[in-house]
Amino acid sequence: MERLGIVRRSNSPWASPLHMVTKADGGWRPCGDFRRLNNATTPDRYPIPHIQDFSAHLAGASVFSKVDLVRGYHQVPVHPQDVPKTAVITPFGLFEFLRMPFGLKGAAQTFQRLMDSVLRDMPFLFVYLDDILVASPGEGEHLSHLRLLFERLSEHGLIVNPAKCQFGLSSISFLGHHITQQGAVPLPARVDAVTRFPRPRTVRSLQEFLGMVNFYNCFIPHAAHVMRPLYEALRGKVPKDEVDWSPGMDDAFGAAKSALAAAALLAHPSPTSPVALTTDASDYAVGAVCEQWVNGAWQPLAFFSRQLRDNEKKYSTFDRELLGLFLATRHFRFLLEGRQFTAFVDHKPLTFAMAKTSEPWSGRQQRQLSAISEFTTDIQHVAGKDNSVADCLSRAVAGSVHLGLDYAAMAADQAADSDIQTYRTASTGLCLEDVVFDDANATLVCDVSTDSET
Repeated sequence: MERLGIVRRSNSPWASPLHMVTKADGGWRPCGDFRRLNNATTPDRYPIPHIQDFSAHLAGASVFSKVDLVRGYHQVPVHPQDVPKTAVITPFGLFEFLRMPFGLKGAAQTFQRLMDSVLRDMPFLFVYLDDILVASPGEGEHLSHLRLLFERLSEHGLIVNPAKCQFGLSSISFLGHHITQQGAVPLPARVDAVTRFPRPRTVRSLQEFLGMVNFYNCFIPHAAHVMRPLYEALRGKVPKDEVDWSPGMDDAFGAAKSALAAAALLAHPSPTSPVALTTDASDYAVGAVCEQWVNGAWQPLAFFSRQLRDNEKKYSTFDRELLGLFLATRHFRFLLEGRQFTAFVDHKPLTFAMAKTSEPWSGRQQRQLSAISEFTTDIQHVAGKDNSVADCLSRAVAGSVHLGLDYAAMAADQAADSDIQTYRTASTGLCLEDVVFDDANATLVCDVSTDSET
């Protein structure tokens, strides 16, 4: 590094410990433990792209390339006045960085600003720090895009690492995702690492597992509902505490692995396709799926779910459904803003909320309805979305309130309940009939007066 002009020997009054990080290729990356320096550093608020935003402009692309830079951070010079502050302690004496080191507060923002300023007028690129994804509709256009990219990098003195680049592929791995013309799924190697993860013994280990799964939660319907027992186990615990496993946690641990292994293929957003937002709420969580209508079918773009807080669990059904729609519009704002779309809910009273003015609304309801109306006022009951070619995944999400129920146990409870027979004969306004649930091999007494099983 001294020979390359990245560091030099130092007599600085500053000094930070040296931290060595293992690289994927078996090499070493020297980093400074700059915590004390970072505490005295003014934060840089330049935005870093969300990793999963890479698919925003991939609709219609069929040829992909990935370009990586050599020593990306080290291609950014440090201001001469700040060079002494980067000094690190080594077994060979004190060294200071002439080029931007790893570990500095704001280093990522500085490098992202550089890359954006160099490549900002190239819409066929997605840049995340030193990783560049090039996507084109055809091979000829792709060669032209690559030529423009290399000329721009050369003009600014940025050096490419050919060993880490991939060119002209129909499918490619990028930032933990496997990308094709049809869409994106989690990288199989990452999924395999999660499925082989041993049962955590400590709170810290459980937090690590949940963090790995949450990185891909946009691919998993009802992730918050599936992992609820695992989150409950973290309440009131510190990282060093041991986890007391229960049968419910074992089921949730296995279900989370299975859900990630069966992750849905998420399509690339098309700017011209109709968009729909389907939301749902249960007693414990809210969830949503954002979809687009392409070739006579609904394609999922992303999933969202969130557990309800303790006070939110006390909400009425209407308020929970309203909260789910409000949170979903905020979460998918980058997909929905400026576009016409329909919001589908399975709670029919919510479809009249935008037009109803006769009764006073609470302050919270008014704020949430006002925020939703900034995106859409077209709220329809989920039955209006039914069609013979609709994607089964989206319809499963719409009906998620039924997921996780033990119909056999419910049938046994009904058979042992003496009040059921009373309801059959009493004048309650209900129309009770025996309904067979084939998937669960159970027969339940249901009210069919509203043409739906309740």
